[in-house]
Amino acid sequence: MRTSLRTALLPVCLLLAACGQEPQVKLRFDEAIREGAGIKGTYLDSLQRLFQELGYRPGHLRYTLVDGDDQALMVRLQSGPLEAVQREALTARFTPIVQAREHWPATLEITAIEDALPMPLRTSFTAHGRPFMVKQANLRTLDRPSSLEEVFCRIEVKLNEALPPLSFQRARNWGDEDQPGSIGVLSVDSENVSTPARLHFSDPELQKAVDERLVEVIIDNNDHLTSPIKELVFEIGSMGKHVLLGQRTLLGDGYEEDCAHMAVKTGRPFNLFMGQGVDRLTAFELLDNEG
Repeated sequence: MRTSLRTALLPVCLLLAACGQEPQVKLRFDEAIREGAGIKGTYLDSLQRLFQELGYRPGHLRYTLVDGDDQALMVRLQSGPLEAVQREALTARFTPIVQAREHWPATLEITAIEDALPMPLRTSFTAHGRPFMVKQANLRTLDRPSSLEEVFCRIEVKLNEALPPLSFQRARNWGDEDQPGSIGVLSVDSENVSTPARLHFSDPELQKAVDERLVEVIIDNNDHLTSPIKELVFEIGSMGKHVLLGQRTLLGDGYEEDCAHMAVKTGRPFNLFMGQGVDRLTAFELLDNEG
């Protein structure tokens, strides 16, 4: 009898084990997503929108933090097995985000368009930077108590390898409107002799954004070429006109947060390293019985 009972129960146990393996995804991000005992709301909102776009009902999703890892979570998708088309859709949505990070840290190489440069100009960096604001160029209003100024959002990133003293400015002469944003004027000596040059980024999405002038690259210490270049600056765009009290107003937390959000909205590569959302993903794993 004992043998017959054990044999009879075996298929039921296997069935329960299979049903107990509910399909889940394990997601890991490049910063801590824990907030208190739960998950940061910005990450939850981003993931909820994504899963809804993929056809999952919010009431069926369950989010749990991974023990011992503040940067990872598990998402239970539904009670039954996934269809093949669902697995393909999940992979197609998450994998490109992880793959986009393969180009980072990115390299930057500056080359002359006409003649060879006296030395190679090459460095690397990550597009995680400090947001800051500047006023429109050539306006001297610091002596006034307040003024209405146009403010521009810029992101400063640290270079892994310093460049020699130099200055690169995007070509702004009349007739240059159709030139890629990576083409500009390079100065590499104190005599301020300039030569046409081009920026080459190893990350294709950043190269595209620069070439299409979605962001502007500025390389200049504003010290008459006397010190090495340790930072790279990306100008994201105008933040509109604001009443400024000298330059101190530009350092407000509200402005910095708006500038960072503006950079994230431009997309790759800034949303890989700034903001709080699904684009900060570094690893994706689908845990499923495959039907």
